[in-house]
Amino acid sequence: MIILIPAAVALQKTFAVQEADLVNVKPIAIDPDRETVFYTYGKPLNSSGQWQTTYDDAGEYGIEITASDGLTRTTERIILTVAEKNRPPQIEPVSLLMKEGETVALNLPEKDLDGQRLSYNFEQPFNQNGEWIASYNDAGEYSLVMAVTDGEAEAEFLVNVSVTDVNRPLFINTPLELTVNEGEELIWEIDAFDPDGDYIELKFEGLPEAAVVEQDTVKWTPSFDEIKRKNYFWNELLNLLEIKNFPVKDKTYPVAVTACSSGSCEEKTTLIIVKNVNQKPVLEDIPEITIKVKDKLALKASAIDPDGDKISYSFSRPLNQKGIWKPGRKDEGEYLLNITVSDGLDQAVLPVKVRVLPDNQPPRLKPQFKSITIEEGKPVELNFRINDPDHDEVAVSLEQLPPGAAFENLQFRWTPSFDEVASKNNPESGLVSAIATINGALSSEETKELLFKASDGELETATTIEVKIKNVNRKPEIIDFLPGREITAIAGEPVVFNLAAKDPDQDKLNYEWSFSLHEPRIMGTSAVERTFVAPGKKKVRVLVTDGLDPVEIAWEVTVLPAEEKLLEPGEEPKFNVYIIES
Repeated sequence: MIILIPAAVALQKTFAVQEADLVNVKPIAIDPDRETVFYTYGKPLNSSGQWQTTYDDAGEYGIEITASDGLTRTTERIILTVAEKNRPPQIEPVSLLMKEGETVALNLPEKDLDGQRLSYNFEQPFNQNGEWIASYNDAGEYSLVMAVTDGEAEAEFLVNVSVTDVNRPLFINTPLELTVNEGEELIWEIDAFDPDGDYIELKFEGLPEAAVVEQDTVKWTPSFDEIKRKNYFWNELLNLLEIKNFPVKDKTYPVAVTACSSGSCEEKTTLIIVKNVNQKPVLEDIPEITIKVKDKLALKASAIDPDGDKISYSFSRPLNQKGIWKPGRKDEGEYLLNITVSDGLDQAVLPVKVRVLPDNQPPRLKPQFKSITIEEGKPVELNFRINDPDHDEVAVSLEQLPPGAAFENLQFRWTPSFDEVASKNNPESGLVSAIATINGALSSEETKELLFKASDGELETATTIEVKIKNVNRKPEIIDFLPGREITAIAGEPVVFNLAAKDPDQDKLNYEWSFSLHEPRIMGTSAVERTFVAPGKKKVRVLVTDGLDPVEIAWEVTVLPAEEKLLEPGEEPKFNVYIIES
């Protein structure tokens, strides 16, 4: 006999679960014979007593459970109640394909499997209605996560959108006509626009050769030769008859402009119209003209017309219609005479400056100084200015150019030598030799007169410049001397002092020897003999002078004692000095 206890709740016969729960029934059976018990379960349980419920299994189920030991069996019935359970919303991934400029809308269910109304939260660029209008900049791949709720549970779902690029046609706007004059710059900016911002390539056909394209701008300056007058018979005839020049037709350039971007192109045509511009005749410049009274003036005008038009000349008074004038005596002065040239349409005027001079006038020579005082050995510069009232070429010269002087470019340059002022010191003159101090006074300065002349080829102007040259005395120069500056002598033995000197100015030299304060000075000799009688330190001086500037030389003499000789009481030492003629 088997006693069956359903589940672990003893005598419980009713069970309750929710949809999607797992039902697992484990009965307990007691076999008095302790034999093995086998169980069998009624549907919807499986052979193990389990059942995985789903969201469609709500309801009440009566299930029989049988226990058997192989000989006998016992059956019990249980009641299983499956209650309904809310399911979260489930939206399958959405994949969309669209083009730029199109509108796409998400087609989503309004209710879930449980019949509950769904509410969605859309991510940008979708609006809250689940719609998206793709702009022309939205090409690309998008992966968006959206949210959905049934009021109780929330869920997410994926929306994949592929937006295909759409190439929009470009826009080009060009004028039908462009007008430019010869000699003026044409600046033509091409108005081309690509809505997608793609690069635009511009191509031109029919542009003038000299035109330059810089990015989206055409620049061109037609020359004045762009439109040339054709040598038709009637044009030549009109020129010969001096009739107003025949008008010239405009010149046209049909230019095709092609704009391309991303494989699409658009072409427009613009007509460039070139207007002829008449160029004024050009007169050749005439420099200032200087004539004299009674001279004949004949102005020869020369002009060219860049367009090749016939030209005519006219002259202002007092010139006649041939450009000729002969001024009289009362016509001296300056004039501004006009030459006018015309091609029949435009004219040009050239003013010519004319100076009418009286009869020839001598040139004027203006020195910097009329007189100047300088010293020997010092440079002097003297500048001149010249002025010729007739504007003639003037030559300036100097008669008897001093030795070593230069005169060029209206500048006189001279450095007088130290021999320029001749010395008045006559060695044969006893008066001058004896009174040396008046040597300088007798030869203090010398005056030269320089004669400068200015000539225009016909008339001459002369001016005399007085130049006083002051003598500059130069000191005598000592050439040699004997003995050396420092010597040793023996008392009682003679010593000869000798001096050789010269004067750069050839002045007579005087010599003055001194040996001590109490001895008289020796004059007029360049050599002396001295016998020192007492030992000690002695100094011998000689002063050489030309009467103005002296030079001196001195000897240091150490006198050693000779063999001693006793002097008698009251006897003074003696010494001898001998003058040796030089």
